[in-house]
Amino acid sequence: MIRYFTLENKRIEPAKDTNIDKITWCDLVKPSEAELMEVSQKFKVGLDDLEDCLDESIRPRFTSDRILSNQMLVLRITTITEIDYSKPSTEPLGVIFTNEKKVITVHLSVPLYFNKLLDSLQKEQPVSEFMLLCEIIHYMIDPMEAAAQKVGAKIRELEKIVVRSDAPKAMLEPFQMNAYFIYFETAMLGNLNALKLFKHKNAVSEKDENVLEKLDDISTDIEQVFSYATIFRASLANILDAYASVINNNLTTVMKVVGSLNLIIGIPTLVASVFGQNLFFGFALPDDRDPWPFIIITLLTSVVTAILYKRFRKSKWL
Repeated sequence: MIRYFTLENKRIEPAKDTNIDKITWCDLVKPSEAELMEVSQKFKVGLDDLEDCLDESIRPRFTSDRILSNQMLVLRITTITEIDYSKPSTEPLGVIFTNEKKVITVHLSVPLYFNKLLDSLQKEQPVSEFMLLCEIIHYMIDPMEAAAQKVGAKIRELEKIVVRSDAPKAMLEPFQMNAYFIYFETAMLGNLNALKLFKHKNAVSEKDENVLEKLDDISTDIEQVFSYATIFRASLANILDAYASVINNNLTTVMKVVGSLNLIIGIPTLVASVFGQNLFFGFALPDDRDPWPFIIITLLTSVVTAILYKRFRKSKWL
């Protein structure tokens, strides 16, 4: 799907004419091969660059085409409002600024905030094509902070669950969250590096103070999101370490109980083994054996066993 927009008198409006001279912004949403070819030819953009923006595994990057003088910025953005472990935490967004000052955005899905983006652009009233580009990038990055905060809230919930539980199934979601958040944090680091290159490339040539301020705002926001991601990633690592400590403590407790029981049972077993023999100092016992030694030994063994049991209970070994 292709959407065309125009920028006139600081207002962004859907284009009524597909004439390239009247188009300022071209938005591509999961385009077909024919649509990619159309945009590539109309805006003089490399077809490979457009296809790269649709690669789900592409990393954030910034490139400047020396031949066509186009700039391409690929970011990883979030398009979901709730955590879903079955889906990637981010997806690519390609932003291209052509030599003829045309803005092209390429993404895989229709973002829920697209209409709000248009409303935001109406309020901001970009004065130039490059300012429009910066506003789009800034708006696309804003949801990342909200996504990071939701992940942080989920991590705090998992902390309470894991610390209070020793069941293996309690660790299923933290492990899923760990894998989910690794990609999120990596995407934020890639965004930060790509935006630094983008800012360095354009801060030198741009003289408009508003544009420079907007570039600084974009860099600051993505740095904050990356900082959040780093903190939450450390918290998630603490959860996994805490669970390992809980398991080790539980194992120590179990081994302590087992050892104590073995010691308690071992004493009567030893006595019964010695006095249960049919020989006394190598000689056979007489048939008319007195039962009292057996009774006394049994009582003494029971008393010693009870004393050990109470001692271990007092020491909280059992």
